[in-house]
Amino acid sequence: MPYAAICVVVNHAAGRGDSAQMISMAGITVVLEAAMDKVRTLLDHVAPRGSAGEGADTMIRNVLRMGDPRLCERSVEVTSSARAELAALLQDMRDTMRALNGAGLAAPQIGVPLRVVIFGMESNPRYPDEDPVPYTELVNPVLTPLSDEIEDGWEGCLSVPGFRGVVPRWTRLRYEGFDPDGARIVRECTGFHARVVQHECDHLRRHPLSDAHHATCGNSASPTFCFRDMVGVDADE
Repeated sequence: MPYAAICVVVNHAAGRGDSAQMISMAGITVVLEAAMDKVRTLLDHVAPRGSAGEGADTMIRNVLRMGDPRLCERSVEVTSSARAELAALLQDMRDTMRALNGAGLAAPQIGVPLRVVIFGMESNPRYPDEDPVPYTELVNPVLTPLSDEIEDGWEGCLSVPGFRGVVPRWTRLRYEGFDPDGARIVRECTGFHARVVQHECDHLRRHPLSDAHHATCGNSASPTFCFRDMVGVDADE
């Protein structure tokens, strides 16, 4: 566009006539402010949460992929000062886990370095033969093995979509922590329930499938990526 035409457009928008001689700074400022007002108006009409096909209060967060350095950081405990943000965090985690068909999710996987995990399922196409796991929101978890028995098993991860690995896990353990309201949780579990809990809690110190030298839950063993997940959904936990 010729400079003279630009002058006319800007000066007209700024209410300074149709001069084609000069663009004043005041005119540019007026035009930019008007544009920003339009942007703000548009943003005010965009729902802050949710997307097409989702509820107005739904927030699907991006899950970090293996290789992101944030997945290798140790998480910090949730303190009383973080309680106000905990409810919103857990809502986002629930929405994200359900949307991606996961059996669990840890806060670090969505870029929040707090010791918070959620897990649970009634039925899941990722694990059609596994028993249900009660839905749990666990803050500041502590795991204690209740036997020396360790079993290898296949695991998937939302941070490594499309792949599974063989990981050794304790077969029986106790997990402790708090629910979002600060009530104490103490529960014993076995089998797949125990595997899911260990996987999610591993995310609080580093990615459970990424480190070939990682001592998984105290057992020095190396997870092995073995095959492409063929279930049909692009991510699993």
